[in-house]
Amino acid sequence: MSALPLSSSPTLREQSFANEDRPIGLIGSTGVVVFTASAAVLFGALLAAYLAVRAKQVIPMPALPWAFWISTGAVLISSLILEYSFRSSKLGHHLAAYRALLGATALNYMFFAVQAAGIVMLLQLSLPFRGTSQPLYIITLALLGLHLLHATGALVGLSLASLRSEKHHFTADNIGQIRPLKIYCHFLAGIWMVIFCVLIFANL
Repeated sequence: MSALPLSSSPTLREQSFANEDRPIGLIGSTGVVVFTASAAVLFGALLAAYLAVRAKQVIPMPALPWAFWISTGAVLISSLILEYSFRSSKLGHHLAAYRALLGATALNYMFFAVQAAGIVMLLQLSLPFRGTSQPLYIITLALLGLHLLHATGALVGLSLASLRSEKHHFTADNIGQIRPLKIYCHFLAGIWMVIFCVLIFANL
């Protein structure tokens, strides 16, 4: 009896990298990059307007509410944990990836709640802010509101990914499906850090 030929099928790790860029639905990594680039232009225009108005003003704006410091920590840690989840799935550590995905999702819920609370605090402090510069106050609210709106999309995506992963862990065959979500969440974390730093350091 002749020996059976060795299988030439790719290993689990090879399949992981081969399928890394598989799109989620009709929107793949390329679509998310195009969308985030468009959003970056919008955020950039608002930030440029903020800095232009701030450069003409002598008196700095009042300090931001403390809630924004907490939300900043939450979104940074969430971004790191999401990256860990993605890399763990690629390596076949599906349980660790699932737990990390849940942690990232929970931190995004925390970010959303604390960020919304910070905006409410900012609205309650409208008198001192508007007394300093009403245009800066309006641009600040526009930046915060626009970012929170985009964060809603990330929160929905993470929630759906967590629910799906609970029953069917992301494996080498479909890990690429959360890559667009990872890109989007990292983008939002980066944009928030830019907004936060501008609002803090431009008013020192």
